[in-house]
Amino acid sequence: AGYYQNYGRNQLDIVVYNAGVKGSFDKGKHFIQFGNNIEQTNINDRLKEWEYQDSAGYSLPYNPGSLNLYHTLNSTADLSIQKFSGYVQDNILFGDSARQFTLQAGVRYNYNTLNKEILISPRMQFSIKPNWKKDVIFKLAAGAYHQPPFYRELRKYNGTLNTDVKAQRSYQLVAGVDYNFKAFDNRPFRIATEAYYKTMSHVDVYDIDNVKIRYAGNNNAKAYATGLEARLFGELVKDAESWFSIGIMQTKEDLDND
Repeated sequence: AGYYQNYGRNQLDIVVYNAGVKGSFDKGKHFIQFGNNIEQTNINDRLKEWEYQDSAGYSLPYNPGSLNLYHTLNSTADLSIQKFSGYVQDNILFGDSARQFTLQAGVRYNYNTLNKEILISPRMQFSIKPNWKKDVIFKLAAGAYHQPPFYRELRKYNGTLNTDVKAQRSYQLVAGVDYNFKAFDNRPFRIATEAYYKTMSHVDVYDIDNVKIRYAGNNNAKAYATGLEARLFGELVKDAESWFSIGIMQTKEDLDND
């Protein structure tokens, strides 16, 4: 006969103050968008967990002279982080009503005082609408996305923090086609099809333990994702917007020194 007890009395308080400005203006064939954001994050975390295991009246690990717990975790963290981010994007329209070319080009930046990492993320999308009888738009996009760590990504399995965790980074390429048409008593429909490839580095891996997500607290993996997706938008039932999609994806992850 035996039993075990899992005890946890944890407290996490996060307060975020955020202020930002964004705007846009037209200039000829250009539509320029911009923004900037400042954020103050205060984090107070208290971890107190232990696990007791009993086997036939003996505490594990067994020591006749003392009562030892199978697992304990006690940790305290207090952080104050300032984050700065912003973006600028230009939307350029070429051509006329019959044949249109659209180019979207922009860049985003991120900086935080915790790991002092400066991130620059460019992105671009090109679309063309040929002068065809059918309403078809072709799109090609590429860009970078960097996701700075918030807090849970910093906390390791043993409750300690690694404040040197860097942003998870990805670079992606997307090609797609949109087709607009009418069917079923002249109702509007659209089919959007996209193929994509994304390569990821500096990945901070995690495990799911019941309802708890536990991060490794380091950038020790790389990964990729690729796939194809098609989606139909429209009024499958009259006056009710709906959609139907089908897709296939493959994604893999490689941990360093596993």
